[in-house]
Amino acid sequence: VDVSVVYGATRSDAKSTDVAATVYTVDEDDIEATQATHVEDLLRTIPGVQVIQQGAPGGGVSVFTRGGNSNQTLVIVDGIRINNPMTGSVDLANLTVNQVRKIEFVKGPFTTLYGSDAMSGVIYIFTKSGAQVDNQISVGAGNFGTMQADIALGGGEGERGWAVTGSWLDSDGTRDLNS
Repeated sequence: VDVSVVYGATRSDAKSTDVAATVYTVDEDDIEATQATHVEDLLRTIPGVQVIQQGAPGGGVSVFTRGGNSNQTLVIVDGIRINNPMTGSVDLANLTVNQVRKIEFVKGPFTTLYGSDAMSGVIYIFTKSGAQVDNQISVGAGNFGTMQADIALGGGEGERGWAVTGSWLDSDGTRDLNS
């Protein structure tokens, strides 16, 4: 039995076996195993989460959980709500996994803990602290004129530190059928 520490279900650290809610966790091992580049790709692996992308890469990405609307799922990154205050939804099109440490999806209505924008569930994204950042620079290229570059630098001790990360992705997106 996997007994991990979860946060999103209670807004405090708790053993996964001690919370009444269903919590799905994607950790660093899962991220590495899937070789996902964007958070949306990781969310597609979680039962009960539907991710809809509009158009080519970079187009709007909406998240629907448990049959609810996209504005009924709260997305939090390191304690900060990233849902659009006007629409209530969130666009995850450009959120990469470079410095993501863990993702938790808490299934069910959590309006008492998080408010009315958490009627279908809560997606909690934890990033690495400065000391946990893997210093790296990577460059890649692929089909359809796709080019990508990533940089991550960090330092410090424990939970305190600094980090600078950046990603760049450019692509023609689709094959030109006229050539």
